[in-house]
Amino acid sequence: MIETLQFGHCMVVLPLIHDQPLSARLLVEKGLAIEVERGEDGSFCGNNIALCLRKAMASKEGDEMRTRVEKAAAIFRDEKLHHQYVDEFVEYLKNGK
Repeated sequence: MIETLQFGHCMVVLPLIHDQPLSARLLVEKGLAIEVERGEDGSFCGNNIALCLRKAMASKEGDEMRTRVEKAAAIFRDEKLHHQYVDEFVEYLKNGK
């Protein structure tokens, strides 16, 4: 997820096991991904996957999501900001402040 967001790519998620459903739900709620709907038997249909890909990559409907992903990318690729967070965390651990 992190690497995909660093590059500013929208995600089409097909959660299967372990933490994937939770991560997928978070991304969808934040407007950074589209989850492919499952069939009644729990399988993914090729048409649903294609529909989600078109929405994420090319449709007018996906413009808002692509804008949010680009804003998120600016944060996820900002190394200076990440170093600042780590430095502040280490300072907190040392001093409790």
